Amino acid sequence: MHLGLILPHYISWHYARGLRDIVRHIKDFLWFFWNLFSIGELLKTFFAPFQRLGQTAPTRFDPQKMLEAFATTLVMRLLGMAMRTFFILLGLFALAALLAGGIFFLVVWLLLPFIIVGMFVTGLMALFS
Repeated sequence: MHLGLILPHYISWHYARGLRDIVRHIKDFLWFFWNLFSIGELLKTFFAPFQRLGQTAPTRFDPQKMLEAFATTLVMRLLGMAMRTFFILLGLFALAALLAGGIFFLVVWLLLPFIIVGMFVTGLMALFS
């Protein structure tokens, strides 16, 4: 390959295929973290009891047993909501951090050829001054 053709091929790769691949990788990481923290599943089961623990209501009328079953189920649901809220927020924080890092990397990728040329010119200027 002729040496003069390397730069146009690099620029076209860098701003076409390379950029497309980076965006695809960022989307893949976002999908992975969404599924790692099971955010969709946690939202679907938000009001379910913690680890499906609870008591069933008695078959015959017994106010004490009914109140006991209600209180136990209520506590397990509240505990389940607290745990799910914690993991949803943790997952959303991880997604936000990943998205911010991905956007930062994307900006650096877009500016990288200019950064390399600038550093090269600055080095030459420092060398000859």
